[in-house]
Order: sequence, then C-alpha cells, then structure tokens
Amino acid sequence: MISNTSKDVLDLLRIKYNQLRELAIQSSNDLNDVPITISEWYILSCIYGEIRTVPEICAELKISKQAAHKFIKGLEEKGLVKTYLNKNKKTVQFTELGEKSFKETFVIKKKIDEMIEQNIGTEAFQNLKQLLEKDWV
Repeated sequence: MISNTSKDVLDLLRIKYNQLRELAIQSSNDLNDVPITISEWYILSCIYGEIRTVPEICAELKISKQAAHKFIKGLEEKGLVKTYLNKNKKTVQFTELGEKSFKETFVIKKKIDEMIEQNIGTEAFQNLKQLLEKDWV
C-alpha cells in the first residue's frame, strides 16, 4: 500500500471527496425518509431554486441525456421532482417533498463543515476553503 505522503494531490482530493460524499449521503438518508444517491443530489442541486430543462442539466453537470433521464426518473418515482414538456423540452422542478428534503441537506452540510473545522482547526479550515475557491484548475 502506498502511504499518503507519496500520493499526488488528485488522489488525496479524490479520497477526501469520497469520504465526505459517503458521510453526506449517509447523514441525509438517516434524516430523510427517501434515500437519495449522490447522482440524484447533483440533479437536485442543479435545479434548486429554478425550473430547468434536461439539456440545461446535462450541460451544467456534464452528463449524458440518458443519464439525466435515468436520475430524473428515479427522483420522480421518489416524489422529489415533477417533469413536464415545455416547447418540446422536458422541464424539471422540485415538488414540495423535494424542496423540503433538499433544504435539510443544508443542515447536514453545515454540520460536516463544523466537523472538519473542529478536526483541523479554524485557521486551517479557512485556508482550505480559500485554496479550494481559487482558480487553480
């Protein structure tokens, strides 16, 4: 096994991202009656506060039309979004349950931020946020 000191930045970011993603999904699914996958959360994040078309979702998330339709269908079956045709384009928006479930994730994200800040310290946490906000890719 390779030690963390010999891993490159991309590997380290991927590892932390996967850990945080699993923590967020588990926390969300513990809180909500409707389990939601990470891919479904991406779709929900994309449409939050807006009515979006499938092509807009595909462009923003850089996913195929087939993938978008699959995830949207799952969200529709769970009662979190509704779709309708608007000028021959499928449009997606939150249901009341979807809005409620999505808003609950903000609480989870805040708790995860607080956990990270507690574990690495306030100064390191602020530095991390500043580094991640920079345009370095």
